[in-house]
Amino acid sequence: YERLVKAAKITCEKKYGTSIEECINLMTNIGDQVDVGTLKHYELVHFKPSEPISPYIPIMTIVGNHETYGTLGLNAYNAHFFYDGIEYKGIKSGTEYYYAMQQGRALFLMLSSEHTDNTQLMWAKQVLETAKNDPNIDWIFSYTHRPIQAEQYIGDISTWVRDKIMPLLNTTEKSVLNVGAHHHLYHRGQLRDYPTYHIINGGASWDQRW
Repeated sequence: YERLVKAAKITCEKKYGTSIEECINLMTNIGDQVDVGTLKHYELVHFKPSEPISPYIPIMTIVGNHETYGTLGLNAYNAHFFYDGIEYKGIKSGTEYYYAMQQGRALFLMLSSEHTDNTQLMWAKQVLETAKNDPNIDWIFSYTHRPIQAEQYIGDISTWVRDKIMPLLNTTEKSVLNVGAHHHLYHRGQLRDYPTYHIINGGASWDQRW
């Protein structure tokens, strides 16, 4: 990860001829920033390897299942990430675990597949109903740690996001991309029932040569 981060920084600055903060707006991380929720893991697994870029561009995260593990669990996540004040059109989630943010003409819907409750669902409905009628939003990108479909570990997906969130997202053509992780592979395709692209970007921990 450290080599990839350093190489990405060098490549971006060479390609665009300017410092990384002038050519990249933000980086999104789709959960499992750590293996277990301990202070040591946040220091050595997430923050230390991100040092080449973290002083210059924001790294926006969501909760993965590994953040819930360990001696501190989500208490460690809460101590490091402060998202409860982020708002879109005055709509706040009031929690660190999911939020919506506008960047340019895009809305990022940052979901938690680890908190499958009615509170998050009602919040997502409010955000999406507002975004559908917002002339300043052209695209909606949704993020969730557990994917909605996968070729590997077929049953280990978020049926909650698939069955509750995706039908809401796909009431508008602004919803163009859903990004997941969790599965240790790279996958991309288009949903059969909706005009939305789906990516799994979770190729860490071991080789996937097949």
